[in-house]
Amino acid sequence: MINKIKYFLVNLDFLIAKSFFYYQCRFKDIIVDVIQSLLRNKKVDFDFDILHGNAKINDENLVFDINLAADRGGASYSKSYELDYMPKIFKSIIDKNHKKISSYLGSDFVFENPLMFRTLSFPKYLNQYDLYSNIWHQDSHDGFKLLKIFILLEPVSERDGPLCYLDRNETKKNWILLRDRWTFDRKMSDKNIISQKYCTGQKFDYYIINTSSCLHRAQNPQTKRDMAQITLYPAWRKNKKRFNYDRKK
Repeated sequence: MINKIKYFLVNLDFLIAKSFFYYQCRFKDIIVDVIQSLLRNKKVDFDFDILHGNAKINDENLVFDINLAADRGGASYSKSYELDYMPKIFKSIIDKNHKKISSYLGSDFVFENPLMFRTLSFPKYLNQYDLYSNIWHQDSHDGFKLLKIFILLEPVSERDGPLCYLDRNETKKNWILLRDRWTFDRKMSDKNIISQKYCTGQKFDYYIINTSSCLHRAQNPQTKRDMAQITLYPAWRKNKKRFNYDRKK
């Protein structure tokens, strides 16, 4: 009976967040983020304006190496691997946008090691199955405050199956259609939304998005798409695999 009650309460935790707050994370994590924000920053910023630019730095070492890659999330249509250092291009982007990042996450934000990934084409009949985050979702593992920096490793157009996203307002407007990541009814899982935006651009273009607040999904490329990614968290989300960011290093 205790396990049944725990199961009910955990599911209720998620259901409250989805039903009333437009988040796929747990309600208790929303409370943690609100309280910690108030304690540290005396305010709570719920929204982060999506940033887009070009790094304007030629980091030739930032190239996807297929010899290091493994299947991502068990899907043979996506490959990835982790770097054990921060490439100079990521540091350049973070420092350029440090004021806005630190205002949102706090000045003592932390980061995970960068991830390199390659998205491969898959048969169209699988479009509505979650092979590699290709259906609408939020990143729900750490509350509602995190930032992901995506860097294009090659020119990407809408024909190349780019990552697409909804800003926070459009996420709320389309919430009823897209709020359930896994469902027996897959009609909306890969639905194109008129207001969706695309991570397109030239080599070393970057996007900074709160993927825990904004719905997003990968799309099916014609052949492949290579990107690099780093995730930033507020300090209260630190664990042994996350590191304090130091502008001086």
